[in-house]
Amino acid sequence: METAIHLHNANLQEFIQNAEYDLPLMVYCYHGHMSQSAAAYLAEQGFTQTYSLDGGYEAWIKN
Repeated sequence: METAIHLHNANLQEFIQNAEYDLPLMVYCYHGHMSQSAAAYLAEQGFTQTYSLDGGYEAWIKN
């Protein structure tokens, strides 16, 4: 995905501080399990349009 940003513990706070909270935010991981928790956390931080990709990257490349 062209505009994807790999978020991890070292850059998460910087992302949260600099992000535009009203833009859609798609969160995904390989299988789609960890991204559900990450999307919920980001929604708690104030992101208004946060989504988790069902089935993760693995399902996305199959379709």
